[in-house]
Amino acid sequence: PIASKNNGYDGLDARLEMNKTKFVQYVTDLKKWYDAGLIKIKSKDLGQDMVQAFATGTCQVIMTSVGDHGTVGKTQKEGMNWDVAELPVYAGTERKNSLVGGASLWVLSGKPAEE
Repeated sequence: PIASKNNGYDGLDARLEMNKTKFVQYVTDLKKWYDAGLIKIKSKDLGQDMVQAFATGTCQVIMTSVGDHGTVGKTQKEGMNWDVAELPVYAGTERKNSLVGGASLWVLSGKPAEE
């Protein structure tokens, strides 16, 4: 979690607590991997965003939304086989709930609680 109050689910007065969680280790690791040349930053400003880089095969792994499936499927290089996997967790860390995306909220709006 990166916020108080059950990661924000238990109240609008939740506070960010990113400096108290595994998130600190994750950001530290990202910087270490970047410095070692193991990861690269992809952006439109640099000529190709991460989804484009993945679809063309110049990037082997991306962490992104399920919303990018369509883009990858439509633009992937010929013969490319790809799949989706859960994000890894650090040893000794319990896997937590997923974040609900905006599309999910739209689909669920106006529905009875039972649905």
